[in-house]
Amino acid sequence: MVADTGQLFHIDFAHFLGNTMKFAGYNRETAPFVMTAEYLEVIGGEDSENYVSFLKLSIFCFQMLRANRNIILILFSLMVRANIPELSTLHDLMYINKALCAHMDDEEANKHFLQLIHASIKSRGTRINFLIHNLVHPD
Repeated sequence: MVADTGQLFHIDFAHFLGNTMKFAGYNRETAPFVMTAEYLEVIGGEDSENYVSFLKLSIFCFQMLRANRNIILILFSLMVRANIPELSTLHDLMYINKALCAHMDDEEANKHFLQLIHASIKSRGTRINFLIHNLVHPD
């Protein structure tokens, strides 16, 4: 997607509320989210100021979502009857609460979120998925 400012950003609607792609019954998605080494290279690498800024901004956004999780849960609960297959039960709403680390204090949640970022960068599963995607869709 392209923002009004011309900046590119990635939205992957295949990962909506923890529903990930499967192949032959196996979960294809093993990373917490898509954050590849290629994305990291574009940012400037793990030793760059841009990466530090990315981490700070990510934590800030995560904390804003956490601070507004009750509003988010209310809005999503209103959507339960919208016939979105991935958003139809209380379990789907509880996924949001868990993803926002409602049971943790801010420091624990930040640490957990940073661990998810690092796990995503190191995930080989995402790289394999991209390779398969590029082989199937060479354009």
